[in-house]
Amino acid sequence: MTLEWTSSLNPLPVTYTVYTGTNPYALSVFSAGLSGTSQLLTNLTYAVPYSWQVIVADQFGRTSPSAVSSFSIAPVMTHLIAAPNPFHPGRGDTTFMFSMNGAGTALLEIFSLPDGRRILQRQINGLQDGVNTYDYDGHDNGGRLLGNGVFSVRLTKNGANGNAVERFKIVSVR
Repeated sequence: MTLEWTSSLNPLPVTYTVYTGTNPYALSVFSAGLSGTSQLLTNLTYAVPYSWQVIVADQFGRTSPSAVSSFSIAPVMTHLIAAPNPFHPGRGDTTFMFSMNGAGTALLEIFSLPDGRRILQRQINGLQDGVNTYDYDGHDNGGRLLGNGVFSVRLTKNGANGNAVERFKIVSVR
């Protein structure tokens, strides 16, 4: 991930200090004394919210901070996916990844195949605009682990900027 920023017209030479971290109220120095207006960040964790800030300093020690901005590393999601798939209930979760059109909620339903009986219904609240994840442990509404098989997933999304229904299949292997 490369952070880039612009500098106002300043006739004096300036340097930049880049601060980053997962807590926007306690950022740490990532790089100091930069003369350019970009910084490459490496070793970032997927789907973790990061914050960053740049402070510019001139040769007289005067400083000016930028606003604190945020980002995360997440793929562009065009449809619901699950990983891993197949997954092993009781030995590991599968993570549903999906995109929301505005902050909102979603209803996750899982159906057994081939009979189409609903075995799980979960309301997911507090979703953010963009990519979201939900970890599923493989238990049904009664607390029982899924058996071997293929299951149909329906995700009904209610976002501030629009609603959508997505379908997907997961495979359970015990």
